[in-house]
Amino acid sequence: SGGLGVLGFSGNVGKAQQLGIYSSSRFGYNLGIEELVGGGYGIGLDFLGGQLAKSEQSPSANGNFQSSLINIGLNLNYHFDNNSILDESSPIAPYVSLGFSFLSFNSSSDMIAANGEKYYYWNDGSVRDQAQNASDALSAQILPMDHKYETDLHALALANEGLNYSQTSFAIPLGLGIAFKLTPECSIDLKATYFMTFTHYIDYISGSGISTSSNDAYLYTNVSFHYNFGLTEGRSEERRVGKECRSRW
Repeated sequence: SGGLGVLGFSGNVGKAQQLGIYSSSRFGYNLGIEELVGGGYGIGLDFLGGQLAKSEQSPSANGNFQSSLINIGLNLNYHFDNNSILDESSPIAPYVSLGFSFLSFNSSSDMIAANGEKYYYWNDGSVRDQAQNASDALSAQILPMDHKYETDLHALALANEGLNYSQTSFAIPLGLGIAFKLTPECSIDLKATYFMTFTHYIDYISGSGISTSSNDAYLYTNVSFHYNFGLTEGRSEERRVGKECRSRW
């Protein structure tokens, strides 16, 4: 299988304003292979790549980040077109998945304007070249954010706090999908997968006033094309006796 989708992030950035998970969405892509083992169950190996991002401006918290993401996981899938719930010839076949995955991320933030000046967030929602409580704040100029994520957050945490946090972690993905069968071999799948990670450093921004206590999560919604290299005749009987050996892509 192979597909494209949208990644949304849920973490500390965006919590003060209760921003939606897709408020700063980014594109992702996925590849996968699955072996059906009988009874509607399948074991799949999946790859996900793309970016995560979030941006927030509020009186209590300000911050933004963008992170490159690589996710590799092993999943247990259950397909409802298993002749117990739905007939295997059903043109629409839902399925669910549960897995365990390894992820790697590299996060950065837009903290500096195009002219090299640091951003200062004011309570009126503006971004300026001086702090709001500076002695000459009346002369502060508004800075347009250039949305170039030039500041490496891991390097910043290490330099300012001596914090050498890991840029790898694990996640538990929960998925729900629907396969629309074009032929016995081909299908177009819609799927949403929610990844619960074991890290809260994907959106970590030092000194932002943003809490770093809760773990991060992300949602991937995608459309994929699947091709089945297995048998197309006698499938019902082979699946029933547990002898089917086809692979679902």
